[in-house]
Amino acid sequence: MHTGNTEDVRDHLLGWLLPDGDPAGSLAQQDVERFCWYELPVKWAAEPAEYPHILATLAELLDDADRPRAAAVCTSAATLAILDAWQRTSEEGRAAFRQAVDASPVTPPDTALLAWGPVMGIDEAVARSNASRMLEQALDDGVLVPSARGYATARTLHLERWLTTPHPAHDGHAPLDAIHSERGRAWAEAPPAAGAVCAAGWPTCSPPRPKYTTTRPNPCAGCWSRLATAWH
Repeated sequence: MHTGNTEDVRDHLLGWLLPDGDPAGSLAQQDVERFCWYELPVKWAAEPAEYPHILATLAELLDDADRPRAAAVCTSAATLAILDAWQRTSEEGRAAFRQAVDASPVTPPDTALLAWGPVMGIDEAVARSNASRMLEQALDDGVLVPSARGYATARTLHLERWLTTPHPAHDGHAPLDAIHSERGRAWAEAPPAAGAVCAAGWPTCSPPRPKYTTTRPNPCAGCWSRLATAWH
């Protein structure tokens, strides 16, 4: 891709990020992060010299849509460092990308109730995306303040309340219940090989049966969810 004029770049960005024609203001910060940290260097046919123009154009789009937090991602030091890492090697780029995602305030953390699977089924992926949007809204509203004392604990509690509250995306069930049910179905349909050792250290991976598909923590840390759809 050759960036050309700003209008061409704007059109390309909107077509890529919002193919259904939704307004720029509907972009979640997680979508902006994924574009800046992964899609731009890996999937766009753009030269590194074009990155500043592309990122500045996206930041302007987001500023115009009153999304300053997401706009700041585009020109942050973290984004520049990740793009530099991708230019060195794909391994360095991927490692920098994953580290930045883990550190992002809109990435839902693991909690005592749920460890997000390294790969996910549809319900879990939808829940994780919605949880990220929920955290972003809490940041925008000042409910969560990263610089405040006790922020990490407040963030975890905020997420756990959300996980155990019925949500329309899961037919009125709590996201946690939907995730546990989905993981149980995946395990029942494709159990791990006999004798395998799971990530939690169990001799054979034994996820909770249907009686555990509630808000209770499960004993297996969710590692059997690798049988489902990958998030990345």
